[in-house]
Amino acid sequence: MSMSKPQDSGCVASAPLVSNATSSLRDVAVSRLSSCGYFVLREVLCDEGDEGVLRLRGRLPSQYLRQVAQSVVLSLDGVRGVQNLIEVGELRDSESRLEQAAFAAMSDHVVATARRPRT
Repeated sequence: MSMSKPQDSGCVASAPLVSNATSSLRDVAVSRLSSCGYFVLREVLCDEGDEGVLRLRGRLPSQYLRQVAQSVVLSLDGVRGVQNLIEVGELRDSESRLEQAAFAAMSDHVVATARRPRT
């Protein structure tokens, strides 16, 4: 279980924090993971344990994304620790197709933007 606050992973500072008086720590963490620039982090499951410890579960395609998910959650006020149970490995077929579709859509947008004539 990691207890130190992380360096900025690129998602931490840029993603809006959705919070109000009725939001649980788990809800805020799920919101932050969902709004992060890494589409696949939306699939990470989060449970709230005792005393501000969050448990992350699921499967991600790289150790880097596993660490990003942990950093995003650990940066939240009120989080005292993270139990990172995320497995690293190939995504299942349905997850892989979803990620590939998202990547293709993002790539098409980048290509279309790059082809716009400059004024």
